Amino acid sequence: MGYASTGVYKAFIPSDAIIQSNDSETNDGGSAIYVKVKEITITNDYIGASLFRFVFYLKSGNVGSTAYGKIYKNDIAIGTERTNNTVNYATFTEDISSTGWRAGDRIQLWTKGTAGWFGYSRNFRLEGTPTITTGDFYNSLT
Repeated sequence: MGYASTGVYKAFIPSDAIIQSNDSETNDGGSAIYVKVKEITITNDYIGASLFRFVFYLKSGNVGSTAYGKIYKNDIAIGTERTNNTVNYATFTEDISSTGWRAGDRIQLWTKGTAGWFGYSRNFRLEGTPTITTGDFYNSLT
């Protein structure tokens, strides 16, 4: 069971169901300050209070250096800073609440590294399941 790819939904709850994703591997160019490396543009309006799950994988480009990552919405930090000081990907998951997410809002992953070493990321995902009660869901299930 899925849901339509465009429309208006009242609310979502966190789950492992992928709504949108940007899965390719990227890096921050060795920046010591946060830079935007991934972005997902919301394609639906979520007019009620929603709790979305955000997932991303993060690793350092060098043993002993640290990669940092944080979730942003429209260039404003909304997530917790996450770190990984290994060359193996670690998965980070965060459930973030918001009211009134709109089509066109940009959800972003910003990363940075230490001492000129790259931070690498992949599998940036927005996840959740629509709450389905009578009158709460404006699009039919597909």
